[in-house]
Amino acid sequence: MQQLAKAFREGIDDLRAKHPRFLMNLHQRGLMMGLQLKDELCGPILTKAAYDNDLLLIYANNDTSVCQLLPPLVMELAQVEYVMDRLDQALQAARKLKPLAQVKLGLDKVSSKVKGKSAKS
Repeated sequence: MQQLAKAFREGIDDLRAKHPRFLMNLHQRGLMMGLQLKDELCGPILTKAAYDNDLLLIYANNDTSVCQLLPPLVMELAQVEYVMDRLDQALQAARKLKPLAQVKLGLDKVSSKVKGKSAKS
C-alpha cells in the first residue's frame, strides 16, 4: 500500500506541475486522497470530467474545492499510470469547462435578479 500511495503522490505532483492553475495541492493519508482545486466551482466540474474519463472522483460536500480520490486497496502498481493518464485528461477537460461554468453561474445570478424584480412589480 505504501508503494501505491507513493506512486499516486508522485503522479499527482507531476499533474500539479502540468495544471498549476487548477490543481493546487494534494491532501493524502495512504490511499485516501483529496485533490485541492483552485476554487469551489472546480470540484463539481472535475467530478463530471473525471466521470467522463472513467474515473470516480467525488467533490467533498463540506468543501467543493476538494475532490476525493479513493482508489481500491487491491489495485496493482501498474494501474496507477492508467489512473494518472485519465486524471490528466479529466483535468484538461475541466479546465476547458470552467469558463463556461462561470458564464452560466453569472447568467443564473442575473436571471434570478430579473425574476426577483419582475415578481415585485
